[in-house]
Amino acid sequence: MRAAKQLGISVPDQLGIIGYANEFFTALTTPSLSSIDQHSKSLGRHTANLYFNFF
Repeated sequence: MRAAKQLGISVPDQLGIIGYANEFFTALTTPSLSSIDQHSKSLGRHTANLYFNFF
């Protein structure tokens, strides 16, 4: 977003940006940032359980 601003590109009018970790700060940016919550902790936990139950 900072680079877009420096280049004179308007967010979100000319450039759309989306996050992928659903960090807390996404609500604090201007404009606010849409973000996908990947549930990383539960995904990692599930993957570890699959791994250790397999071996």
